[in-house]
Amino acid sequence: MLSLRDGPTDLGEPPATLPTVGTNLTDLTLRKRKVTVRELGGCMGPIWQSYYTDCSSVIFMVDSANVHQVATSCIQLLSVLSAEPLHSASVLVLFNKT
Repeated sequence: MLSLRDGPTDLGEPPATLPTVGTNLTDLTLRKRKVTVRELGGCMGPIWQSYYTDCSSVIFMVDSANVHQVATSCIQLLSVLSAEPLHSASVLVLFNKT
C-alpha cells in the first residue's frame, strides 16, 4: 500500500523478479536530455570498473531479502565508492525486496 497526495493506492502484487545476469542497456529521455542506464548484475562485479569512465551517477541496488548476500554487497559498494573515476559521481543506494 502506497500513500500518495491523493490518498492510499493499492498497486497489487509486485511482479516476480530475477537477478540481472550480464548487462542491460536502457536509453531514457529526461527533460530533453538523453540518459543511458546500464544495469550490471552483481556477478559482473569483477569487470564493473571498465564501465566507470563515462559514469556520472550510480544507483546501487541491494537485495535485502538475501541476508547472506548483503555483506558481499557492502564490500562491492565500498569498492565502487573508492574507485577514482567515480569520486565525483552521485550515488544512490537502494534496498529492495524487504
